[in-house]
Amino acid sequence: VARAVGMPGRINTIMQTCYFAISGVLPKDEAIAIWEKSSGLAVDADALRWWELLACLKGQAIWISATKEYQTGATHDPLMALAGWMQVNSQDRATLELMGRLSHGIST
Repeated sequence: VARAVGMPGRINTIMQTCYFAISGVLPKDEAIAIWEKSSGLAVDADALRWWELLACLKGQAIWISATKEYQTGATHDPLMALAGWMQVNSQDRATLELMGRLSHGIST
């Protein structure tokens, strides 16, 4: 994310803002305002929505691969199967919700 917005040396600023936005510690708009103030850059709302969708898809890949590790016997930890199964369903909902917002042009 830091490289994509032209701030590769400001990883702490980027990660703190991402954490605040993702974790719910701050409302998304407030986290974005902090990032804009810290970076001196304006957030492109359309680009941000596509980055959010990419993050959902990446999460999906992570959880699918975790479940596959258990399924193929690469790990015998049942938490990998359970976490993967639970998070894939959760990630599906998040992705579909975001895609609905993208297709309707709704920003938040």
